Amino acid sequence: VVVCTGYETADTIINGFTITGGASSWGGGIFCRKSSPTFTNCIITDNMAAERGGGTYLHLADPTFNGCTWTSNISDTGAGLYSALSYPVLTGCSFADNSAFISGGAIYAVLGGLTIADPDLCHNLPDRIRGDWTDAGGNSMLDECEVCSGDLGTVDGVIDQLDVLALLELWGTDDEAADIDGDGVVGIGDLLTMLTSWGPC
Repeated sequence: VVVCTGYETADTIINGFTITGGASSWGGGIFCRKSSPTFTNCIITDNMAAERGGGTYLHLADPTFNGCTWTSNISDTGAGLYSALSYPVLTGCSFADNSAFISGGAIYAVLGGLTIADPDLCHNLPDRIRGDWTDAGGNSMLDECEVCSGDLGTVDGVIDQLDVLALLELWGTDDEAADIDGDGVVGIGDLLTMLTSWGPC
């Protein structure tokens, strides 16, 4: 879906995109080689690679990922992200429900230097991270994902317009999932609580 192979620098900023539906041998969602773009608040979801990096494939690349989410990506190795001879930095990112047939459900790193700070990783199969990486702190690694309160529309770990629409459809009911504030009725309090949780959760 996104290809960066033209020596892009950190000044190439990809912000707020949903990167989905990609299919390739390597890097179904994002393919970066010899480039270092900046990805911010992106959702990389439902991509697949036959071999490496269902969500993202990096080779000789040093991109930065801030607040990005990888969900439901598939590949043989490194279902969420595959990093080879690269030095990416991931801050405040999350990986959930990614599946590798061989190894690296969330991330597979070989050679190079991967740095991860404040990640949330849950239910990535068959394992979370395979390979060497630098732990910059703030890790949350769970076997199962916690349910995100207010994630009603597409249950994807992100509060967005789809969740607001789902809440509006249940307005005035006593639906337990949509009654976020627990007052017995879906209403303005639930909408306000949802808006304060906007984005990845």
